[in-house]
Amino acid sequence: MIIDNPNGPFGLIINTITLESLLAEYSLIMEFLVFQARQLFEPLSINSLFVSGSQCKNDLFLQLLASVCNVTVTKIDANCCPGAAKMGRVAHLCQQGWTYDDAFDEVTRSGTATKMVHPGDYNSLSSLKDELALLLVKYEIYLDMEDEQRQYRNMMN
Repeated sequence: MIIDNPNGPFGLIINTITLESLLAEYSLIMEFLVFQARQLFEPLSINSLFVSGSQCKNDLFLQLLASVCNVTVTKIDANCCPGAAKMGRVAHLCQQGWTYDDAFDEVTRSGTATKMVHPGDYNSLSSLKDELALLLVKYEIYLDMEDEQRQYRNMMN
């Protein structure tokens, strides 16, 4: 990514020496990940997401994901391997003729969900509510920049 590429055409974009610059880089990376996720979810009409692995430990990321993508996020487990194994089990059951919903319910009924995050559930993250409108504008800019990049790439080919 350009934000952490000191050898890029513009040199070092963010000075990662100070605490403020590290915080800015962290925020930019989380926003970028959430924007990419929304871009993937929109054509699929996804309204809920189950998350496992290290990102489950980051409440701010989960709330960003829920709010910007307008999906309900369910935190399954703090470990990635059990989450991947559960998804593998769902796939196996679907191959045996189960419907996806029935297979998913079977695999997740053991009560492993530890937290659900809904769009707009800000609790102690009150500043996120104020920033959501700005994040949605940033997402539109992100999409516009992607279109421009595609046009430039086509011009060069």
